[in-house]
Amino acid sequence: MQVQRILGKYFRDSDDPQGEVDVTHIPFEVLRDLFLPPADDPLMYNVYDVQQAHALALQPYVSEQIDLDRYEYKLETYQA
Repeated sequence: MQVQRILGKYFRDSDDPQGEVDVTHIPFEVLRDLFLPPADDPLMYNVYDVQQAHALALQPYVSEQIDLDRYEYKLETYQA
């Protein structure tokens, strides 16, 4: 079983998905230190809202511009 992590991209005025950015390649420790998951979610399976500080830290890892003015992003985890 493999874990896949993405940034789900949504228009700010709706919950309609507009795409996704694969972040599976980002080391888990980087994501954990950035999002600070609660003790009951040590493997980060919950959905986490991406805030400005998160976007700035994640941007060097992805080729697509993270545009928080236009979209909402959520860190989402799936098992493949």
